[in-house]
Amino acid sequence: MQGQATNGARFVRFCSVLALTVPAVLSIDRARAEQPPPPCHPNPTAAGDEAAVRGRGDIVNLPGKLQDRLAQLANRPHTYLPLQVFNEADEASQLFQYYLLDTNGFEPNVFTTIIPGLNDGNVQLTATGGNCGLPTVGAVRVVLEPKPGLPADPNNPRAFNDVFTDISPLFVINNESGWYEGWMIHDITVPAVAKPRPDGHAQFGTVTQRDAEILKRMGTGNNVAGNVFTVDGHAPRFPSASDHFPDNQTNVIPINESMGAYNAFQQSDVHSYWEFNYLGTNWIHPLYELPFTGGFPDNFGQAPDTFQDGEIGKLQSIVPGPGPSGEENKPQVVGDEYAEGSGDLFPRIRAAGRRHIQTLIGSRGSMQ
Repeated sequence: MQGQATNGARFVRFCSVLALTVPAVLSIDRARAEQPPPPCHPNPTAAGDEAAVRGRGDIVNLPGKLQDRLAQLANRPHTYLPLQVFNEADEASQLFQYYLLDTNGFEPNVFTTIIPGLNDGNVQLTATGGNCGLPTVGAVRVVLEPKPGLPADPNNPRAFNDVFTDISPLFVINNESGWYEGWMIHDITVPAVAKPRPDGHAQFGTVTQRDAEILKRMGTGNNVAGNVFTVDGHAPRFPSASDHFPDNQTNVIPINESMGAYNAFQQSDVHSYWEFNYLGTNWIHPLYELPFTGGFPDNFGQAPDTFQDGEIGKLQSIVPGPGPSGEENKPQVVGDEYAEGSGDLFPRIRAAGRRHIQTLIGSRGSMQ
């Protein structure tokens, strides 16, 4: 889903007990009641539902465009109104980012598009086909909980940040196509140059001068410290509706972090809450969790032995290549935690990007 993000520089008081009223900077267009066409049934309490949401203490002082989107979700057919946000600290939580989601801005695909002869007999066959083709829209609210003794800067990895999402409709499709999970997507920036470690490899989160020179020679020279890292060295080109897989796609290099399970209610509305707290990030991709759990056993009921057998990541990029030495690395020894110390440039870049994911959502974010 394409997302429109706020400027995260300003906090807005954001919970059921509001300590500060923030005047609207932008004009507010009232969200019109939006009902599906027949044979789907409209929401018979649309006006009351919208009024209830607009008047709620956790919504009344939000930016106007975000209020309008939440009101739009409320007046549509739904099982549950947009998530109620309550204080979890003594002081009100602080909104520092929000995203308005829709299905524009990326290549149409089999899960979002009616394709003649394939799924045109029943619009419900697409992930966005719930409620007779009502366009899919959503909202994401990202807040900081001002817990005593914890950082008040949401970019600090020890801060307590919450993510609230509301989407309508997202039709349940019975396969693992990615619609059952929420993701943070962060574009990697090119790391700064630093003196290498005594063994000649880059320090964590940096590149060597030699690596920096190689990156700068790529394409038109985009890949210099601080810029968004691209696969071809040209200026960043983000996903768009004109993309065509596999020959015309975005050139940015992201880190994808799973936040956890996602599912839809009867009316195809989805509402999820995730927490990034001072004990660490919430979820990471299972490929990275497996080394710490041992993986899976060869025979049901026995002890996990996938990691022990060197099967985790054996054929994937979390295990660095041989580098100049020509010796294959053992997955049990040089898994992802050691990728930044390998002889390969790009595993080090991936490892350097891990610290950037701690900023939660960077210059561009979306749900996928």
